[in-house]
This record gives sequence, C-alpha cells and structure tokens, in this order.
Amino acid sequence: MSMKHKFVGAFLLLGVLFISTSFRHPLKLTTSMVTYDPGSKTLKMECRVFIDDFENSINRTLSKDINVSNLTKADKAGLERYFAERYAIRLNGKIIPLKYLSSKVLRAENVFSIKFTKGNVKFKKGDKLTIKNVLFCKEFGMNQTNRITVQIPPYIPKESNICNERHTTLKFQL
Repeated sequence: MSMKHKFVGAFLLLGVLFISTSFRHPLKLTTSMVTYDPGSKTLKMECRVFIDDFENSINRTLSKDINVSNLTKADKAGLERYFAERYAIRLNGKIIPLKYLSSKVLRAENVFSIKFTKGNVKFKKGDKLTIKNVLFCKEFGMNQTNRITVQIPPYIPKESNICNERHTTLKFQL
C-alpha cells in the first residue's frame, strides 16, 4: 500500500471518528408523563431525558457540575429550579410547584429519569390546565421534540401530545 493510500485511509478514519463522537445521538427527545391520583390528590410528573443533553443544559445554569448518579441536596434543589423554568404546569393560571421525588440513571441507555410530585391538588370540572415544556428548545431549536402524556382522571383519561420550539404549551379544559 502506498503512502498516499495510507494517508487517505488514516484521514478518512479520523473523519469518521470525529463525526461519530461529535453526535452521540441524533434524536433530540424528552418524554414525560403527568398523572393525577384523585384518591390522594397527588400530581406527579416523570420526565426522561438523554443524560448528555441534560448535563450539558443544566450545567450552564448551576454553579457546579451535577453528578446525576449521586445527587446532593443542592443538586435536587437545582433540579427543581431548572424544571420550574423549563417545565411549568398551571392550574387556572397558577403555577403548581413541583418537588423533587426521585431519580434513576439508566447509563447503558444514556437516560436520566426524574420524578416530581405535588400533593393536595384539587381538579374540578371547568378548570384550565396548561403544561409548558421548553426543555432543550434553546439548545437544539427545531430539532428538539418533547412528548408529553397526560392522565388526569376523570377529565383526561390518557392523552399524548408533542411540544417543540413552535408549539411549547398544551391546554386542557377539564
């Protein structure tokens, strides 16, 4: 093999390695589920995000790097602030403040699952529920998709919707 062929082969190999490490995953997606338990009057929200996207985004807003595998009390408070700015649930125009409940790291899948909760929430017929999700829209623009499933018995049996940079807010009349 000539030196020219070796050089071209090495250049192509480096190019492929650069491209493959620059884009860990082409899909820019979050999934979340908002559920309500009428018996305990508890609202829960679980959100699943890609770890690398999440760490990149949240580390811009916190004063230190977050370790999703070992969250401190300060990290949990930071998660609450981060989600309060990017994932707002409102009932009749009033924000429902969500508190961190738990999280789970699925390292092999590059997924971080975070659960939040709020007790003593009462829904009634005629209420207006809005959910605004702008997670990663600033970072990825129109490439970002946020899938939200909502289940608020008896008003919303189960409904899935998609948010993106153009359509960030879901509105429900209970």
